[in-house]
Amino acid sequence: MRKFFIYTLLILITFLLTGMAILGKKINPNLNISVKPYQESIVSSLVPTPDPAQFISISNLTYNFSFDLPIAWSSENFTKNESDGCFIKPGDETIEIRIYGATKNLSNEQDYTSLAGMQGMIKDFIFRDGAKGKYIETEAERYIVREAGNYRIYLYINSSLEWYQANERNLSYLAKSIRFGVSPPKEATTAQDNSNNNVQTSQSGS
Repeated sequence: MRKFFIYTLLILITFLLTGMAILGKKINPNLNISVKPYQESIVSSLVPTPDPAQFISISNLTYNFSFDLPIAWSSENFTKNESDGCFIKPGDETIEIRIYGATKNLSNEQDYTSLAGMQGMIKDFIFRDGAKGKYIETEAERYIVREAGNYRIYLYINSSLEWYQANERNLSYLAKSIRFGVSPPKEATTAQDNSNNNVQTSQSGS
């Protein structure tokens, strides 16, 4: 009888602890620091490739990097003088996209962790030339990071899920095109007519 009582008590305690754990997760979602990805398909090789003729190459002279921008979008330097990057304008003022260079002040692991926060996701990202970077995602923000030597290049995207999915092909192409080095001028290269502007443009497809 005594053993039966002890076994029954242990079973009740087990059920009680299990119930409290489940309830705790519902009340405090921060107990679970691993969350389901918000939208990670940009890192997939299954994203259809758009027509390269619909992109132009943009180069940043300060940090010596380039990327391919949809011709229907535009870019604008952060400042009129030498700039570390630019705003990318897809025609919707509610969307924030930036691409910029920076000198390394933290280790790679520290930098990626600080961007991801407690509930973010960090995955490998493969650029078009085969180089490996990182894709970092939180609930509404995404970073694609490429590093070399003492520098990193960041692509920052803040948008709704609906807009992100609708523009996934262009975003994927842009992200995978990020590279160190200034794109060489091609047939109809046009430098922006501003002596203080450090962005050059050329037709994409190289």
